[in-house]
This record gives sequence, structure tokens and C-alpha cells, in this order.
Amino acid sequence: MGKIEFVLSEFFRSFRKNLLKDILLMVMITIGSVMSVILCSYYLDLNEKNDLLNSQRIEDGTWYSAGFVGNDDESFYEQLSSIKGCNNIINYFEKIAYDEKNPMFFVDTQQSMNAVADEVENLFNQDDYKKFTTEDNPLPFSAVIDGEIHTVIDLKCIHVDYNAYKIFGFKTIEGEGITDKNTLLVSLKEEVPIVLGNAYKGIIEVGDKLRLSIVGNVYPCKVIGILEENSYCYEYGNTNVEQINIDNYILFPYGIRFRDVDGEYEDISKYAVWDMHTLTNGSNVLVGNSRSDLTEIVQKYYAISQEYSLPSLKLDGVSLGLKMLRNESKERVQIMLMITIALICFTLYSLFSAVYDKIQSNKKIYGIYLVNGCSLKMIVASYIMEIIVIVLPSIMTGIYIFDPYKLGYVVGNITSILALVYGIGAVVIMIVSLYAMYMIKKVDTEQLIREE
Repeated sequence: MGKIEFVLSEFFRSFRKNLLKDILLMVMITIGSVMSVILCSYYLDLNEKNDLLNSQRIEDGTWYSAGFVGNDDESFYEQLSSIKGCNNIINYFEKIAYDEKNPMFFVDTQQSMNAVADEVENLFNQDDYKKFTTEDNPLPFSAVIDGEIHTVIDLKCIHVDYNAYKIFGFKTIEGEGITDKNTLLVSLKEEVPIVLGNAYKGIIEVGDKLRLSIVGNVYPCKVIGILEENSYCYEYGNTNVEQINIDNYILFPYGIRFRDVDGEYEDISKYAVWDMHTLTNGSNVLVGNSRSDLTEIVQKYYAISQEYSLPSLKLDGVSLGLKMLRNESKERVQIMLMITIALICFTLYSLFSAVYDKIQSNKKIYGIYLVNGCSLKMIVASYIMEIIVIVLPSIMTGIYIFDPYKLGYVVGNITSILALVYGIGAVVIMIVSLYAMYMIKKVDTEQLIREE
């Protein structure tokens, strides 16, 4: 018990004496360690990237899954309250979606759409439509369609744009498929073109019309084609997972554009909502395979988000550092790197100088301790405690800052980031402790006794 009391009393005596220096060291180490992690993530692969949907490499680059996370949708909903805001969302979508250098495709296989039961029954006549309904909602239920309560059914649906339609090689046996031309509508009142799976053949004909509802809005639709039998699509559009048969599905288009967007608020708002839904649920963007290409697209999306006062589209597979510094130019990041290196060097110099000065000013006391049988480990233990207290805020700050939920998006492997935070702290503690032990060992107790 006496040893513990000695170590604690020596620690508190030293900490109170050097309180101001210790606080300054805490601040410098915290800033240096946090910036080290961010910049290491920016320049190096720390294996913290989210690799769930970003491994689809082709000759021209890599398809990265993208979308919005956290509270990003709040900014969209704020703008949905006016025609001007809705047009802003539509323009934002078009600027991102139709970038020639970084083309996109949109696909979502985990969706469904509601249709009025009476309208479907009229189209189906005596045929059973249950095989086209979703497993979650196989039975009719009540919902509001165009301001009125109707009995609706939940139909299986896949959302794809023209590029996704081409990439997955869908072919029709009747009518036409989704094209760049037929998804450019004349006005907001025109029917949305839809393509049906092969199981609809002989039940619903090309040219038939129906209303489909999703995300609280109703879209007038017109059947333009029927797919060939045994058409398949990759689950989530990801080539790394199994394909699903879409014979019982409706293909509803993403990427709807208009020659004229003038109209009433109700018509404009539902397509603004659809553009927001498209970017959130089914975005994939082609990025070149060099790191500079990835950095460029992240910075481009940030610049577009600032232009339209909307959240920036975020890519899966982008490192934490690149996400956090996406609004900074390469030159500014390089300046940050040089400043961080200088700060770390100065911090380490200050830390070692503080330990050196402390040992020099207390060497007589340590000499007395050693002469009276105190072990070197007990003296060094008080140093280790003080160093831990100095380094601990940087570790706690790192854990707080790099919490993926506080960042607003989930990092694929947060443990590698936190391991670096812990590692920096542990290395500093170990090196300084060894230095303290070495310096205390050099204390010449015999000479100190003679001087006394």
C-alpha cells in the first residue's frame, strides 16, 4: 500500500507543479494525433473504407455506390416546400446525374409501388394478380391516392435508369425498353413509361395505363414494353451478389427529365421527391482508378452541393480523411500535412524537454529516494501516470471525433482508425517512459551525496 501511496503522491506533486505545461502538451498532442489520423487516412489506405458496394471494377474505372446519410434529407425537405426549391432539387439532380466525365447509373431492386386495386383488376380481368404482389404486403390495404382513400395492392417493382437498363442487358419481346429518349418527357402531365416483366404478358398490354404510387406521390404510367422471359437483375445492382428473376416485376424509371418543368406545385414536387429518392437509394457513379480521380469527384460533389445549398452526395469506398477534407484543395491539404508534421515534431521535442527539465530539477530528490531504497520502477511509474494523463485526452478526443455516427456516415472499418489513435498514444507513452527511465538511471547518487 505504501508503494502505491508514494507513486500517487509523487504524481500529484509533479502534476500540480507542471500544470500549465501539461495542459499545453495535452492540447498539442490532441491536435497532432487527430490531424495525423485524418491525413494518414487521406494519403494512405488504412482499410477503413466501406467495401460493401464499391468493388465493381471495369476497364474505364470503378463503379462506386453513392447516396445520402444521416440527416441529409432534412435539407431536401426544406426546399420541397416551394416551387423554387423543387426546381433547385431537379437542377441539382441533373447536374450530378448527367456528368459526362463521371457517368452514373441508378438501380434499386428493393422497392415496391402501390396501385389501385380496382384499376389492376380491370386490367387483369379474371387473372390472379397475387403473384405480382410483395411478400410483405400480399393482401390489399387502404391508402390515399390523389387525395382519396382507395384499396391498393403492393406490386413488386425495380427502379432503373437508362444506363442501368443498358448495363444489365434487359431486352423486350414487345414494345420498347427504357431509353434516353422516352424518359425525356414533354411535360409534367405526361405518363411515365414503364416496362413489365414477362409474367405480365397476355394480361396487361403495351399501351395500357395505370397509376402507381410511391413515397407519398402518384405517377400516371403507360406500359411501353414487356421483357423477354427469364430476365434477371443483380440484387441491389451489385455484381458481387446473386441475381433475381424479374418476370413478376415492374420496371419503373429513374432519371426522368422534362423538356418543360413549368407546372403546378403538386406536379413539380413529386418529381423533385423522385429525384431525391433516386440519389438516395440507387446511385452508382463511375470513377477512374487513380486516387486523383477519386479526390476530384468527391470535391466536385461538394462544390455542387454548395452551389445548390443541398447535401453533398457521398461515395462508399472513400476514405474517412478524403470525406472530411473533401472541401479542401490538394495544396491546402499539403500545407496541413506540413503544419501537422511541424506540430508533431515540436510537441515531441516539448514533451522530451519537459521530462528532461523535470528530472534535472528533481534529481537530488530522486537521488535521496534511490539511496533510501526506492526502486527505479516506482519513480518511473509516477512519470508513466503523468504521461498517460497527458496523452489520454488525445485518445478520448480521437474516439469521440471518429465515432462514425457523430461523423454522419458509417465508416466501413472504424477499428483501423481507432487502432491508429490508440497506437499513437501507446507509442508516445512507451518512448517517453523509456526516456525517463534512462535519464533517471543516469543520476549519480554518490556525486549528489558528496555535493550535499
